[in-house]
Amino acid sequence: GVLRIRERGSHGGHNGLRSIIDALATEDLPRVRLGVRKGELPEDLAEYVLSDFPAEDVLVVQEMVGYAAEAVDCLAREGTVAAMSRYNGPRKT
Repeated sequence: GVLRIRERGSHGGHNGLRSIIDALATEDLPRVRLGVRKGELPEDLAEYVLSDFPAEDVLVVQEMVGYAAEAVDCLAREGTVAAMSRYNGPRKT
């Protein structure tokens, strides 16, 4: 999976992020995004991202969530620029 950290931005149609931006009255907050999947995506993307992960993807998802947690820790301790430099893009092994 691919992780992307940004310093700020719009909600991009994500209702949860829209709610946070509305509550804080600013888009100036860092966000961490995990890539959905490579290849062709289904027509109903919302249904796809809200469905259970296929059994064959569970291990990859667990590893990616752990990697994202490391990125969030770096973001909190060292700042957005350091976290973006270290974690943006394909996972570095």
